[in-house]
Amino acid sequence: SGGSIYIQVDQLIGSGKIQAHGGACTLGSPYSGNEGAGGGGGRIAIYTTTPLSSWTGAVTAYGGAGYDLTHNGAPGTIYIQSTVASVITRRIYIRDNNIVRVPQFTFHGNMSDVGSTYITNAVGSSFTVDELHLHGGGRIGFTSQGSSPFTFTALKIFGDTTATVSPQILAYNNAVVVINNATSWIAPCDVIVGPGSTVHLPVSYDTNSFNLDIQGSAKGAFSLYPRLQSVINFRVNGTLNSVTRGEYKLFKMQQSEASTSRLEEGVQLMPQELILQDTSILYNTKAQITATRIQVYCGAQINAYGMGYKVDTGPGSGIMTGSSASTGASHGGAGGSCGDSGWCHVTPDSYGSLYYPDTPGSGGGLSIYGTCYGDGGGVISMSAQYMTINGTITADGSPGVGTYCGGASGGSILIQTRVLDGVGSITANGGEPGDSTNPYSGPGAGGGGRIAVYHKDIAGWQGLIAAYGGQEPNEFVSRNGGAGTIYLHNTDTNYQHLVVDNGGFGPARTRMEQRYNGGGDTHLTDPTSSYNFDEITIRGSAQLSFVTPPHNEHHQDVSLSVARLTGDHTGAIHNWNGTMYLESSTADNAWQVDIVTYADSTTYFPPHIHMQNTSITFNGLIMGLTHITQMFGSRSRFGINGTTNNNDDGDDGVLGTYTFQTLNANFDGSVQLEAPGVQLITSSIVLEDTASLWGPSFRVQSAVLKVLGNALIHSNNLGYGELLGPGAGRRSYWTTIGTGGGYGGHGGSCTYSADLPCGDAGISYGSVYWPRMPGSGGSDCSYQGAGCAGSGGGVIELTTTDLFIDGSVECNGGDAVKSGCSGGSGGSILIQTTSLLGVGSIVSHGGSGRPLVYDSFLGAGGGGGRIAVYYANDTRWTGSVESWGGSATHLANYGGAGTVYLEDTKRNYKKLKVDNNQVSPQLAVIATEYDAGGTYLTDLASYYFDEITLLGKAHLASQIPTNITVGKRLTGDYTAHLHVQNGTKISTLFSSSSNMSTFELPLSVDMYTLGHLNLPPHVVVPGGISLAVRGGAVEGVSNLTTLPSSSTYFGAAGRVSSSFRSRYAFHTLNIIGGTLYLDYNTTLSGVLCNVQEKATIYGPTMNLSITTIIVSPGASIHADGLGYNGNTDDGGPGVGMNMGDVSGASHGGTGGVDPGPSYGVTGAPYGSLYYPTMAGSTGRDQPQNFNSPGGGVIWITCTNLTVHGRISADGRYAYGFGGGSGGSIVVQTSTLSGRGIVQVNGAPAAIAGGGGGGRLAVYYGYYDNWSGSLKASGGLGSTHSGGAGTVYIMNTITNYKTLIVDREQALPMPFTVTIPTKTPFCTYLTDNVSYYYFDHLQLLGTSCLVIFSQGKAVTLEAAKFTGDITASIHLLSNHTLNITSVPPTLPVNLYLQKSAKAYLPPYVNLYRTTLNINGFLYNTNSIDVRDNAILYMGKQGYANVGVAT
Repeated sequence: SGGSIYIQVDQLIGSGKIQAHGGACTLGSPYSGNEGAGGGGGRIAIYTTTPLSSWTGAVTAYGGAGYDLTHNGAPGTIYIQSTVASVITRRIYIRDNNIVRVPQFTFHGNMSDVGSTYITNAVGSSFTVDELHLHGGGRIGFTSQGSSPFTFTALKIFGDTTATVSPQILAYNNAVVVINNATSWIAPCDVIVGPGSTVHLPVSYDTNSFNLDIQGSAKGAFSLYPRLQSVINFRVNGTLNSVTRGEYKLFKMQQSEASTSRLEEGVQLMPQELILQDTSILYNTKAQITATRIQVYCGAQINAYGMGYKVDTGPGSGIMTGSSASTGASHGGAGGSCGDSGWCHVTPDSYGSLYYPDTPGSGGGLSIYGTCYGDGGGVISMSAQYMTINGTITADGSPGVGTYCGGASGGSILIQTRVLDGVGSITANGGEPGDSTNPYSGPGAGGGGRIAVYHKDIAGWQGLIAAYGGQEPNEFVSRNGGAGTIYLHNTDTNYQHLVVDNGGFGPARTRMEQRYNGGGDTHLTDPTSSYNFDEITIRGSAQLSFVTPPHNEHHQDVSLSVARLTGDHTGAIHNWNGTMYLESSTADNAWQVDIVTYADSTTYFPPHIHMQNTSITFNGLIMGLTHITQMFGSRSRFGINGTTNNNDDGDDGVLGTYTFQTLNANFDGSVQLEAPGVQLITSSIVLEDTASLWGPSFRVQSAVLKVLGNALIHSNNLGYGELLGPGAGRRSYWTTIGTGGGYGGHGGSCTYSADLPCGDAGISYGSVYWPRMPGSGGSDCSYQGAGCAGSGGGVIELTTTDLFIDGSVECNGGDAVKSGCSGGSGGSILIQTTSLLGVGSIVSHGGSGRPLVYDSFLGAGGGGGRIAVYYANDTRWTGSVESWGGSATHLANYGGAGTVYLEDTKRNYKKLKVDNNQVSPQLAVIATEYDAGGTYLTDLASYYFDEITLLGKAHLASQIPTNITVGKRLTGDYTAHLHVQNGTKISTLFSSSSNMSTFELPLSVDMYTLGHLNLPPHVVVPGGISLAVRGGAVEGVSNLTTLPSSSTYFGAAGRVSSSFRSRYAFHTLNIIGGTLYLDYNTTLSGVLCNVQEKATIYGPTMNLSITTIIVSPGASIHADGLGYNGNTDDGGPGVGMNMGDVSGASHGGTGGVDPGPSYGVTGAPYGSLYYPTMAGSTGRDQPQNFNSPGGGVIWITCTNLTVHGRISADGRYAYGFGGGSGGSIVVQTSTLSGRGIVQVNGAPAAIAGGGGGGRLAVYYGYYDNWSGSLKASGGLGSTHSGGAGTVYIMNTITNYKTLIVDREQALPMPFTVTIPTKTPFCTYLTDNVSYYYFDHLQLLGTSCLVIFSQGKAVTLEAAKFTGDITASIHLLSNHTLNITSVPPTLPVNLYLQKSAKAYLPPYVNLYRTTLNINGFLYNTNSIDVRDNAILYMGKQGYANVGVAT
C-alpha cells in the first residue's frame, strides 16, 4: 500500500508530483488461482495558509493495479486544508485514476470491502468538510471503529460523471453522514446507506444518473426523483423518515427516464404521491405501496415479474412426470398438463385467496434434459385514494426456459383505491412452457395468478386486467395454463364481480377429467363455505372449477351463489361437488357461459334459460329448471349421473332421467344425451332449422316431438367402437383387412379381388320388434393401425303422442376414416307414437368402408341397423324409413340391409321391410352364419307379419330356426332375395286366398336344408328373379311359370310338393323364358312342361317324368358341359389322355388326338348303347389340366314329346384342351314330334383333338310329324375330330331297332389296318352282351364302328345295312358280322382282322369302298371291284373255305 505524506507550508508552488500510490501486481494465472492484487493508496495531507493557486502539479494517492478489475487497490485520501484570512477551508479528494472496479453493494461492516476508501472516527467523533470530491470512480466509506457513533458532514459533494464506474458514498456501522448541500440536491454520486448507519439527505433528492441503496436509516429526503437509469433499492432493513424498519415515508416519489426502484419483500413504500413516468420501473417483491395518489404513465411499470417462488419451489410448483417433461405451475389457475396423450394430466393444486391475494406464483417444473429456469410472479399490494394506470402493473410468472421445462404461475396483485382509471394493464399471467414440439410429452404452461381490485369508481378504467394462463406456443392447447382470478369489489355498492378470463387460450377440454388437478382450469381455494357474487364473468376460453379443494375438505357443503353470469360464449363454469345457485344469466336471460355440472353437485337454475352459442352439461341434481331454449350453436348435454327435481320437494329423480316442460332448439342448437340409458321426459320438444338431439343410447318421452326443417335426431357412429360389439367386424386370418360390423344386416366382406372374400362378416343380432342394442364397430386395417374403422350406430327410443318429422332421425354406423378400413353397423331406432306426420327420414344405415388406394384390398361396409315404428295414424306421413347396408368400392364389400318394422297399432297391421338401396353384396348362397351382406332375424322362435317387403337387392334370412308367418302380402321390387334355411319355416296365409291363386314372385327365393316355404298354387317367376331350392321344401305350388331372364334352381337336397328329396312335382311347368337348373339326380315330374321361346332347362344328371313335354323353337333342355369336369371328379372313364398328345375325351366314340409321340392313344370308350346313364368325360392338355367338361345325363319319360328346339348333352368347347365327350340322353315317349334336335355330340376343340360323341337312346311309339335330327357326332378338332357316338332308336310298338353312327365328317380317317382297342376317331359298342341285333344299321360321315368286348365273342347282326361309303366297320378277333340284306353296293368299308367273321350276301359290289380280309368271309360267291374300290385278301384270312390264304 502507499504510505503517508504530511505537508504543512504557507505556500505550495510548483508543477511536480506529490503521490502515495499503492503498488501494482499484474502477474498471475487465471487457472492457478494466484492472481496478483494491487495495493491500496496511501494518505496525503497538505496544510497551507495561502491558496493553492501557484501549485500546478499533481497530488495523487492511486490504488495499485491488480491482475484484473477484481484485484485493483482502492485509492487513498488527499486532505487539503487552506487557512486564508482566518477562514479555514477543508477539502477531501478521492482520486482513482479511472481504474474499473466491481461495484460493492454487500457490506461486511469491518472495512474489509474490496475497492473502498475509508474515513473513520480516527479523526474524531465528528468531522466536517466544506467539500468532498470524488473523482475517477472513487468510493468513500464512512464507519465507526467501535460502538461510538461517528458523524461526517459534507457541506458540498462533487462527483465525476465521466468515470467508468460511478463514484460512491458508503455509510455503515454507526456512521452518520450528513449531506447538507442544499434543500434540493442533484446527486453527483451513488449513495449507499449501509446497515447501522444514518444518512441525512436533502429534502429534494434528484438521483441524476446515480443510485441510492437504503439498508440503514435515511432521513430528510421527502421528495425523491429517480431518473436517468438510476437505481433505488428500498431494503426491508432500511427506513426513510421512519423509525419502523422497512417503512419508507415521503411526500412524493417521481420516477422517470428509465430509472429503476426495487422494493424488497416486507417493504412498505408510503409516498403521498407516487409517479412513474417514461420507461421507469418499480420492482416489487411482495411489498406494500400505500399512497394518496399513484400515477403510472405509459411505458412505466410496477413489476413483480418472476419475483415469486423459484423454479421447482412453491405450493403449486410444476411436476416432472414419467414423460420426462414438466407440467406448468399452478396458482389461481392450474398449470397446463404436459402432453396430449394422457401422460401427465395431473397438475399441481391451485392455492391462494381470490379476495385478498398475497401469495407468490410458483416456479415451473424441472426436466431431465438440463437446467430449467422459470420463477413465479411476485406479490404487488397497492393502496391509494386515486390510481391512474396508463403503464403496466405486472406480477407475471416467467416462462420455462430450457427443454421440456414447465412455465411458472402468475403472482398476486391487490389494489385498493377509491378511483381507478387509465388505459394501462394490470396482469398476473402464467408463463409459457419451455422448448418442445412433441405433442405427446411436451411441458405445460403456468397458470394465471390472482388479482383483486377494491374500488368505488372504476368507470374511467379502460385498460386490461388479466390473469391469463400461459400459452403453449406450438398450439398444443392442452398444455395451456388455466386462467387466474380477477376479483372486482365496489366498496361503495358492495357489488362483487369475479372475472375469469384466459385470453382465448383455454385447454382443449370442455370438461375436466379430474376435480383438482386436471390442468388448465381455475379454482376457488379460499377457506370459506360459501361464495357470493353479484356477477361472474367467464371469457377467453377460461374454465372455472367450483370444487371443494383438497386442503379445504372440512367444508363439505361449499356453495356458490351468483346473481348474474356473463361471458363471451367461450368460457365454462364447472360445479364438481358443491351447491351452485344461478339466479339468472343476463338481463334478457341469454346464457353466455358454458355450465358443466358433475355427479356430486347440486345446481339451481332459473325456470327459463335461453342459450346462444353456449353449452350446459347436466349431471348431479338439477333444480328449478323447466324451460330450455337453444339457438345459434348452443349445446345442452345430459349425463347418466344427473337428474332433475323441479318441485324442490327433496325427492330426487332417477339418475339419468331429466324432466322438463319444454325444450326448443334451433339454428344449430344441439341437445346431447351423453351416456347410454339417459332419458329425457318433456311435454314438448321442438327441433328446428339445423338443430340436433343426439347421444349414444337414449330415450325421449314427449307428448309432442317435432323435428322440423333440417333438424336432426341422431346416434350416428356412437355405438360399439372398432372391433367391439356382438357383430364386430373381423380381421381376416390371412390378410390385413377386416370385415364390416353387423347388426340388422351382416357386415360386408373385405375382398382381395372381385371374387375372393377374405374374412367372416360381422354377424347380425338383436330384435326386429323391439330394437334396443347399439350397432357394432367395423374392423381396422393393419396398414393403418387402430382407430381407422367406423363405430356402430347407437340407440334411439322415442315415445310420443304426436311425432312430426320433416328433418331426420338417424342412427347410422360410422364410416371408415382411413383407406382399407371398414364401416360400423347401423344402430337401433324404436318409435312409439299415436300420430306420425311429416316428409322427413328415419334411417339406420351401415357405415362405408374405404379401399386401400395402393392395393386391391377393399374395406367393407357395415350392416344396416334395426328400426321399429309403432303408430296409430300415419295418413300424413310421406317420409322414408330405411336401413341400408354401408357402401364400399366393390359389391362384395357392401353391408347387408337392416330391418324396418312398421306396425299400425290401430289396424293391427304388421310390416317388415328390408331394403338395401339397390346394392347387392356378392351373396348368391348363404353357406355359414358369417356370410357377408345378408339381413337376419336372430331372436325369436316365431314371427308374424301381415306383410314382408324386400327391396333394393336385400337378402333376408333367419340366423336361428324359426317360424315366420306372412299373413297378407309378400312384396318386393324384383331385386331382393329371401333365404329360407336353418330350420326356418315360412307360411304364407295368403296362399289359400281365392284372389291369390296366381302369385308372381316379387323377390328371389333361396331354399336350404331344413327350410320350408309355403306358396300359392300358381307361382310365376318373373324376369330378374331366381327361385333356388337347394334344400328344404316348397309346398303348395302346383303350377310354375318362369318368364324371360328368370332363374330357377332345383337342388338334390330340395323338394317341391313332394315327400322325397330331389323330387319336384308340379301339374304344369310353363318355362316361358329364363333358366331352370336341375341338380344331380333330380327328378322333375308333372303333367305338362312347356319350354318356350329361349327358355332353358339344364342340369348335370336330370330325370324328367312328365306327361307332355314341349320344347319350342329357341328353347332347350340340356346338360351341355355338365358331365365329368376333372376338377371335382377324376375326369370320367374316358378322360382325355396326355402322353405327349392332347386328346379329346371318349364315351360312345373315342376322342380325337393331337399328333405326338403316343399318336393314336385316347381315352377308353364306355357306356351302354341301349340305356345310357353315364356322363361324358373331360378333355385336357396337361396331366392335371382339365378345361372341357363332358356332357351330362338326361332321362326323359313322357307320353308326348315335341321338340322344335334342342335337347342336348354335348361336351363343352375347349381352346388348347382336348374336347369333352358327349353325355347320355334316354328318351322314352309314346309320341315323338317336331323339327328340333336331340343330340349328344362331342365338344369341338381348337389346337387339340375333338371329343367323342355320347350315347342317345330313343324309345317311342309313334312319329308324329317328326322331322328333327338325332345326333351323337364327334367333336371337330383342329388336328383330329372325335369319333361318333351312338344313336339307338327303338319303336316300342313294332320293336324296330335302329343304330345310327354318324361322325358328320367329310374327310376320311387316317387309320391303320390293325385297329387297337382305344383307337381315336371310332365308335365302340361296349355293352356287356354277346349279341347285337339291329333292324337297321346306318354308318355315315367317316364314322368307324368297333365292338369293344375285351376278347369275348360278340355277334353283330343287322337286317338292313346302309351307309355313305365313307364309314367303316372294324371286326376284331372273335367278332362276327352277319348282314342279311345290303344294297347292291357295299355301303361301308369293312375290315376283318384275324379270326373275325363276316357273313355277307352272295353278291358284293365294291364301289369306292374297301373290303379288307384278314379274317373269315362267308356266303359271298361274287365280288365286283370297280371305281377305285379295294379288295384286300390277307394271308391270314380265307373266304368260303377252311384253309387260310
